[in-house]
Amino acid sequence: MAEYQEYPRWMAHPSFQPAVMSDDPTQRQPIRFAPVMVEDADQQAQYEAKGYVPSGTPNPKAFEPTRASDKPAAYVFEEYPKWVGGVLVNNPEEERAAMPSLMTTLPDSAPAKRKAA
Repeated sequence: MAEYQEYPRWMAHPSFQPAVMSDDPTQRQPIRFAPVMVEDADQQAQYEAKGYVPSGTPNPKAFEPTRASDKPAAYVFEEYPKWVGGVLVNNPEEERAAMPSLMTTLPDSAPAKRKAA
């Protein structure tokens, strides 16, 4: 399962300006102070020195509920209904009845049996 990690994380600059796209070449402008992703505390310190600030507040406790678990606490497996060979069956009898029709639709290319040595 995934564990909380502080890095990588996004940082943004307060003076961020998006790019301006235009058919008029005199109106075009590149992006300025684009958001960056830092991989560790050293990179974060470098970008903080340039005026960038972390996006959001790290919160390990908020991460816990988002983790995928094996099963919900109240989960109970239900075998039926289920699909068998394109037929929806509701009990073992219907499943057995659906199996012969499934066997007739399989290809005849069954693997050859090996002879005992």
